[in-house]
Amino acid sequence: MDFVKKQWRALAFGLACAAGLGLGIWQWMAASDVVAAMQTANSVGTRLKSQATAKMYNHNWIDTKRKEVAESENRFSDSLRDAQQRQSFMTDFRTGQRVERAPLVEGVLPKADRTQPKIEFRRRYKEEFALLFTRLKGDRPLSDNEVTAEVERAGLEEQARLAQMEDPWTLKLDTAGNVVGEGQTWDRARTVWADPEARAQYRRARNLLMYIDAGALAPHPLTDKTEPPHDVEIWQAQMSLWILQDVVEALARVNDERVRRLTDAGTPEQAWVAYMPIKRLVYLGIDRHLGFAGFSNSPPRDGYFYPSFTGRENTDKYFVVPVHLTLVVEAEQIPVVLDSLVRISFFTPVRIKYTHVRADWRQKPYVYGSARLVEVNIDLEGYYLHSVFGKWMPPEVKEQLTNPIGKDLLPDAQGGGSPGMIRGGGGRLGG
Repeated sequence: MDFVKKQWRALAFGLACAAGLGLGIWQWMAASDVVAAMQTANSVGTRLKSQATAKMYNHNWIDTKRKEVAESENRFSDSLRDAQQRQSFMTDFRTGQRVERAPLVEGVLPKADRTQPKIEFRRRYKEEFALLFTRLKGDRPLSDNEVTAEVERAGLEEQARLAQMEDPWTLKLDTAGNVVGEGQTWDRARTVWADPEARAQYRRARNLLMYIDAGALAPHPLTDKTEPPHDVEIWQAQMSLWILQDVVEALARVNDERVRRLTDAGTPEQAWVAYMPIKRLVYLGIDRHLGFAGFSNSPPRDGYFYPSFTGRENTDKYFVVPVHLTLVVEAEQIPVVLDSLVRISFFTPVRIKYTHVRADWRQKPYVYGSARLVEVNIDLEGYYLHSVFGKWMPPEVKEQLTNPIGKDLLPDAQGGGSPGMIRGGGGRLGG
């Protein structure tokens, strides 16, 4: 006890130190828990912040989008296969059968080493171009000189006989079916029949399914040259012929279907232009996108605008060819015409404009019949696959038709120029 009394100061100091040390340990331990808790809170906050700023992944949405992309790719592949099938085959105008597409003369494309195949190609080209008119069963109306000659040939006796014929345009006769004479009610049909020109144009029309304007179809200029055509000219002529053949086949099918219906209905005598859906081919042109500025018909009245809203350009998969078409058709048949064009090849209509056509009541020079008519202007883009046509392209043409068309290579404002114009030299002069 004496020891305690003597050492109480030291003992008090020791206890105080021990207490302080214990409190410090406790505080340190408590502080460690706080830090750990704070670290945990910070970690949770960091994770939440990271999740808040990171992209949210919805696996169902991802799977749906993947399926949509796959379906789109499949549709694109199907479209390419369909286009390849259509463009690999064509209609032979002589037999009416579908045949595999090939140049008119074997070995002439992409390059002919001998002169004879080039000359033979020109001869065959002229023959095939003439068949475009045969397939359409079309021609122009009679010229004034032809009308005069026809009237003179017919003579007064023939004129009198024709005046008694039944009206060919579904116009009403007078009630007795007789020729309207002096003092009787005016009758349009009788007035028409009294016109020698109208009678001559009628006889012409009975042999046509479609009128074709002079210059509506234009051959490649190689037909007018005496020297053998060179490789680029042959390519342009062959490719433009294929395009013309496809468009002509599409138009002919529309009128063929009307002929079939009239025949099935027991009225085959109506199978002529007055009863056809497509009355007249005014213009068919191919813009200068076949390599080295070839080839175009005379410029259309309403020039093609480039580039179109599709934004499509030449690629290593296909090359783009604008096509212009002006027709006189029955107003209700415009969708049928467009459908036939789209089905025949890989065409996209990019602009359609139409105006009302008021037929001459005397039905001359065009015997149009009595249906409501419009003149329709159609701009098309054709997409032609390199996998089909590339093997026939001369190398310099293939290089052009694989690359986008630059601003310096655009056609002029009317989309025309000299038909099939060729410019020498190695420069890139047109698409």
